[in-house]
Amino acid sequence: MLGLPGRFGPVWSHIVAIDNSAWIRHAFAFMDLQMGKPTNKEGIMNAFQKAAVLALLAMVVIVFPAIGGNDNQALRVYFAKYIDKEISCCQNKHFLQSSRSDNLRMKCHRASSKALFLKSHKNELIEEMVASGLEPKPYKVHLFLNEKFCKTCYANWSTKS
Repeated sequence: MLGLPGRFGPVWSHIVAIDNSAWIRHAFAFMDLQMGKPTNKEGIMNAFQKAAVLALLAMVVIVFPAIGGNDNQALRVYFAKYIDKEISCCQNKHFLQSSRSDNLRMKCHRASSKALFLKSHKNELIEEMVASGLEPKPYKVHLFLNEKFCKTCYANWSTKS
């Protein structure tokens, strides 16, 4: 058995060599098919047409976003979905309310307050994130929302007491 290193190593073991020239022809034809190389004139034209279509597609993908420019609507949708997910996560902590632990009950209260804050200020938060040019990365959005919640709610609680 002839074994070659690399991508075609296992392929060579399946070819039975009766005639050396036939063996070589079959091996190279099989490798050409595996590598996607065309074996005839029509195949060469098809490969050229595929390359032209791919080049055209690449230009369209690169040029159209530059022409479109502003994608604030996509950012608004992303931020709205993230806030909805955050509200859902906060509301899922309601079961902590009946806990015997004071810390867990406080965590439930804080999560409920955050969910209420996010619901009532959702549009304002989205507009602030878009206006400030916040990147649509989960950790940045999470940090922004936590900072706004803490500044707003803790400031209100400190003035009440």
